[in-house]
Amino acid sequence: MFLIKKRMANQDELRTLVINAVCEEDNNDLALQKMLDALRNIILEEKKDGTEVTNEDVILVRNALTIIKENVDNADFSVDDLSARLGMHRTNLYRRLKQACNETPIRLIRKVRMEKAYYLFMREPIYVSQVAYSVGYRCPKNFSRHFREHFGCYPHQLLKRQKTEIDQ
Repeated sequence: MFLIKKRMANQDELRTLVINAVCEEDNNDLALQKMLDALRNIILEEKKDGTEVTNEDVILVRNALTIIKENVDNADFSVDDLSARLGMHRTNLYRRLKQACNETPIRLIRKVRMEKAYYLFMREPIYVSQVAYSVGYRCPKNFSRHFREHFGCYPHQLLKRQKTEIDQ
């Protein structure tokens, strides 16, 4: 039970660090570095097969997150674009990201988009469709489905909860 609570605390800390790194308007290298350090610690804790996290893994994740951050609002940005910008084949990118941070490239892109959306919702109450378009979704319905998968509630439920907290 202690390990589960510790893991959940690490994920909450990582979520905060990801939001800070991804959502900063300027390129905040310190926030990105803190997030990568937390990610590395979580990876080290969760690696059960005894393999080590190398500097190449950290550099790959840093570069991938930087590229994703630059293209978070681009609806046409895909795994192919990410792999081309990183200079590797998409199969190699999949394998190396899965090994480095236990995430597939598409899930990493989606995670960054969802954290940016959460940040936008918390900053000010705005329409779900506006947030969906600003984080690279063409269809608000798909955005809502992915948001629910990631956070466990639909965006409108989050906005409703936020509104009731403001009213109290």
